[in-house]
Amino acid sequence: MSRQKQVMGRIFEQIYDQAPGIIAVTTGSDHVFTYANESYKKLIGREDVVGRRVCDAIPELEGQGVLDLLDRVFSSGEPFVGTRMPLDLKVPGGSNPVRRYVSFIYQPVRDESGDISGLFCEGYDATNEVMATERLLAIQEEFSHAARVNAMGMMAATLAHELNQPLTAISAFASAGFRLVNSSDSDTGQLKTALKAIEEAAQRAGSIIRIMRELTRRGGITRAEFDVKSVIGEGVRLVRAGGCSATEIIDQVSPELSIYGNRTQILQVLVNLIRNACDAGSPPRPNRVSISAWRDGTNIIVSVQDSGCGLAADTASQLFTWTESDKLGGTGLGLAICRTILDGHDGRIWLENSGSDGSDFRFSIPVKQAAQENSIGH
Repeated sequence: MSRQKQVMGRIFEQIYDQAPGIIAVTTGSDHVFTYANESYKKLIGREDVVGRRVCDAIPELEGQGVLDLLDRVFSSGEPFVGTRMPLDLKVPGGSNPVRRYVSFIYQPVRDESGDISGLFCEGYDATNEVMATERLLAIQEEFSHAARVNAMGMMAATLAHELNQPLTAISAFASAGFRLVNSSDSDTGQLKTALKAIEEAAQRAGSIIRIMRELTRRGGITRAEFDVKSVIGEGVRLVRAGGCSATEIIDQVSPELSIYGNRTQILQVLVNLIRNACDAGSPPRPNRVSISAWRDGTNIIVSVQDSGCGLAADTASQLFTWTESDKLGGTGLGLAICRTILDGHDGRIWLENSGSDGSDFRFSIPVKQAAQENSIGH
């Protein structure tokens, strides 16, 4: 080796020694260390590595896949990039290995004839990054759980608001069933319809209670893919059973559309919007409610329109926050609950327009949510 190459080699070695990242060089198919900088030695917790095989210098790597990677890169000539890979390394004076996370690249080193003569390793200790990320996720989960627990203060009002609709439906259909039973010309078909409606309303009430309980627990709610038209049809039946002042409710939804989410929660959103649309009329002016849905790119959008008298500007600005309601028997929670539910589905809700000819409320949910969640892996 010429003197110039020797000088340049010492310069690069000095630079590598002072580098904050880990750097190491091995030679041959048995991976003998020819160089390891101070950061590398600090990571593995030992100094005497040069001149030794990797498997001898760091025996705890056996069975962790690292030695296989060295062989693969040396034989194939294809570099390998690892990100935050877990390694269990022994530390001086310790009896048990310590988990570290390392991001690195293995790069083949070729001689003058182009043959692979060794490997070059460069990277850094990512343990602090991983720990910080895990701690952040833990803190976020703690904040999320605390927020759910603190929300218990409004749970009673929420339950009163959301249970009102199915309980009203149960009462109405039970009264109708009682009249049919006591009627001399009772219709069995009508009685069965009333009993079926009572069953559906009772199941909805039970679902609402279960969801309220789930909101205070750690973890997500149960989600599945379901037909948009079916849940809108159920929402319309519940609103009609509870008393609807609208002249007519028109369902313009295509049967091909589906949503991925919690069906009961989306039903809550629809019932709130349809009920509000029904209440938007001002007698004797007829009020026509129209429900439509369509796919827009990666979202399903649902629209609930009425032909009522519209909303005042100051009212519209506070629609989706919890405020005292001016509506008789209202709690001011309806649209705030809708927003919370849709936030949890990565969707949103908004007032598209409102005027003297009526209002148009809309909400959207990502159509590919199911595929995205199923593709997540660690």
